[in-house]
Amino acid sequence: MSEQEILKMLKTDLDNPGSYKSGEYLEDQAYIHLVKVLKTDREGIISALRYFMELRSEPESMLAVRLAERLGIYEVIPNIIKIGEEIKRGEVFKEFYSFWIDKAVKTLSNNPEVQ
Repeated sequence: MSEQEILKMLKTDLDNPGSYKSGEYLEDQAYIHLVKVLKTDREGIISALRYFMELRSEPESMLAVRLAERLGIYEVIPNIIKIGEEIKRGEVFKEFYSFWIDKAVKTLSNNPEVQ
């Protein structure tokens, strides 16, 4: 799958009526779809998650952070750190999102490939 195909899949998940009611539902659905292609198109997933993170919009950016953590996409750690810095400066999102940012960075940094 290409980045565009993965973005289309994520957009479908975002447009799912259940996603409007529950962020957990959205995250779980997107995870189910991405884990199926993780072994065959990690690069496409990395690109799609980076794209969502760069949007600095909800729910896309934080969904990308949560998915990166769950999928072990450590390649996006710098992108996540950047969002965290912007949150701390009050430039994007509410301060409580820092919890999810810090959690994702800690989890992903524990990957042996990051060392």
